[in-house]
Amino acid sequence: MSKIIKAAVAVAVLGAAGYAGATWYVGQKIDGKLDQWTAQAKGYKLVQVADRKFERGFWTSVETVTYRIGCDEASAVPLPPEGLSVTVRNTVQHNPLNAGITTEFVYSKEAKEALAKMFKDQQPLTIYTKVALNGELTTDIASPAASLAQDGGKVQWKGLKGTFKYDQDLSWLKSTFELAGAEVQGPTGEIMHFGKLVSQSDRVRAAEGLYVGKDAVQWEGLSAHFNASEGRAVDFSVGKSKFDGASEIKAGLLSGKVSGQFDDLMVNKAKLGALTLGYDIERIDAKALKTYNDDTWIKGWLQCNFEPQGEQQRLKALVTALLAHDPAFKMKLALKNAAGEGSYQLELASQDVAEQDFANPMALLGKVNASLAVQVPQALVKQLITQLDPENAEESQAQFAMALAQGMERGFVQTEGDLVKAKLVLKGGAIEVNGQPKTMADFLQ
Repeated sequence: MSKIIKAAVAVAVLGAAGYAGATWYVGQKIDGKLDQWTAQAKGYKLVQVADRKFERGFWTSVETVTYRIGCDEASAVPLPPEGLSVTVRNTVQHNPLNAGITTEFVYSKEAKEALAKMFKDQQPLTIYTKVALNGELTTDIASPAASLAQDGGKVQWKGLKGTFKYDQDLSWLKSTFELAGAEVQGPTGEIMHFGKLVSQSDRVRAAEGLYVGKDAVQWEGLSAHFNASEGRAVDFSVGKSKFDGASEIKAGLLSGKVSGQFDDLMVNKAKLGALTLGYDIERIDAKALKTYNDDTWIKGWLQCNFEPQGEQQRLKALVTALLAHDPAFKMKLALKNAAGEGSYQLELASQDVAEQDFANPMALLGKVNASLAVQVPQALVKQLITQLDPENAEESQAQFAMALAQGMERGFVQTEGDLVKAKLVLKGGAIEVNGQPKTMADFLQ
């Protein structure tokens, strides 16, 4: 045998040994992770591992786990006394060049027959997790389009798909999720259409344990047609919509913003306009919020502890910790169409609130600053009354005019041309309405 052939054989043997070693290593890592997740689940009462079988192999391992979801106390959770059983099968491929986990639900005979009516010979849901050599994971989920006609109605499911990328420790998560939409038709002419929805998220886990980052959602809207109880037809629709959110933690304090827009709101074919919204939060104690989440989920619900008293205590501890950093909250809602723009703005902020202040409402009131501003064109109000309740429009218009006159007489509202405005300010325990001091007694008259 020539030296070159011997060298080639040696390289091949080394390569095969290396590949086999890598396969063994990948198998140990993935199989060990499944063991770890099962061990974690054993610490919970709400979700328990009722049965687990693990068939370990060199190239492939198969795990079949049955989870029981429920609590021993029948009244503790809105589930059947015997609980619910869910069986999952994970097939693990150890190939280091294509390592991954195929996850599938194991359905009962009755469930299979019911799903077959809609999905025919298709799998209702597929889940595959690819495991990279650097430890990063990518989970793809998908559900195919399907339909079901029964009892004079029809459901058309247009499918979904999603991709989730993360590391083994879940220190970061990037995801894209797409819901293709759905349509429902009732036996007496009811119709609902849910448009395509796409969401994207990019988050990291901060040192405080909360996930922060950016999120975006785009939605093609929905429409519905049905008959009200008195037989009158009702149509409702929302056009294209979008939401954007961002959050961050600095010096242990969480801040975040959310903005959104719903285009072309329509009721009974009448255009109401576009609705926009915005929320801002500042100076939220991230550690306190994480403690509340852990106490509620890990120490509370997952341990079958649903006692209201415990929830009240957790909320009190959270609110006390949050207020220690003088948090602030802002919100704005606006509806705009050809008749003008109506808006609702709320701002809240606290200063030096202590736990003992909760026992003294007047002391607490003096440490909360708030403002509420509302404005709406009269033309917009009249248009909405006419469009939403045409049969009683004249009476409703008269009631609005009377309420406006009474509000102006008491100083609660003002007019500026066609615009109706009102602003309430609470600061240092004092109340102002449209720049004029008021007392609680003024609101009770």
